[in-house]
Order: sequence, then structure tokens, then C-alpha cells
Amino acid sequence: MPTPPAEVTRPTGRDEVRRAVLDAAVRLFVERGPASVSLRDIAAEANVNLGLLYRHFGTKAELLSATVDDLVDRFGAAIADSVAAPDMPFELARIVTGTRDPAMTPMRPYARMLAWLLLDGVDPASIQSSYPVFPRLVERLLTDGRDPTDARLTALTIFAVALGWLLYEPYINTAAQLDEVPLDELRGALADAFGRLVERGAQT
Repeated sequence: MPTPPAEVTRPTGRDEVRRAVLDAAVRLFVERGPASVSLRDIAAEANVNLGLLYRHFGTKAELLSATVDDLVDRFGAAIADSVAAPDMPFELARIVTGTRDPAMTPMRPYARMLAWLLLDGVDPASIQSSYPVFPRLVERLLTDGRDPTDARLTALTIFAVALGWLLYEPYINTAAQLDEVPLDELRGALADAFGRLVERGAQT
């Protein structure tokens, strides 16, 4: 006699419902792009009533904003800590190469969410409500005594490299045949690259 399928438990309580909805929204938004996902899709994925989703998040735009802010809250602290670390270039490289590390894989959904939103024509100023990492990186670079404009440009370049890796790692690995490179070696190479950016800015 076949075993009946296990009953799926619906989330209950405010915190549990919000967590289920946000996790479902990230999965669907990253996979299909926000423009292709409806609130009904997210409610079904999260196994919550559509009316309950509206009650906790309101419109799709409000849920989208809450989803990005949740990703920033959950993983921004780790990146900000890496910026403040004594060995900043290596810690940044550890975060960026986290796409090969199961503990850090959520960093890629954040980068992909940004890409989808920009491709959909969303105003960049409306994507997230806070930017905890970039100002800290600029502040760290300013401690080297460099010009404020130079510090911001150096931070911009570091962010461009980091986001580029998070978005295009599979393509980069294929094009550069990096799949067989040990993770420690890859992190060391990226740490050297970040270090050169930091040092070059400090010397100008």
C-alpha cells in the first residue's frame, strides 16, 4: 500500500508567515525575475493564504522592497564586517567566493535580484532603503589618508568586481577554465587583486 504524502504545514504567526513569504519571494524573484512573478505565485510557494500575504506586505512593490531589505539585513552585516577586518582584501575575497561555499550561497540571490530589478527598469534609488556596506568601505579607505573622491572610486571598483563575480561566476569559470582551481587558491588571487586596488588608491 503506497504511503500517503506528508501533509504540508502552513506557517502560523506573524514572524513565521513573514519568513516563509520572504524566502518564497527570493526563490521566485531570483529564478524568474520580479516582473514574471505574481503575489499569488508567492503565496502558493510560501503555502500561505493570499489575503494573509496582503495583510503583512501590502502591494507587490512593498514586498519587493521588503525582500531586498531582508537580504541586506541578513548578509550586509557579514560584508560590512569583512570591510572592517584587518585583512580586508582577503575577507572581501572570502565573501565574494562564497558562491562555492554553501554557507555563503545567499549572496548570489542578492546580486541577481539587483540585476533583475535594473533590467526591469526599476529606479535604482528605490531598490533598497539602506546601504550598510559602501559607506563603511569608503570610510575604511579614507583612513589611508586618500582623497575622498579617490576613496569612493576605489570602493566603486571593488564593488564592481565583487558584483560581477557573484553574477557571472559560472561563465567566468567556464571561460577562464577555473573550475579545477582550488578554492583557497582562487580566494588568494582575488584577495591580491583587491589588495592592489586598495594599495594603488592609497599611493595616488
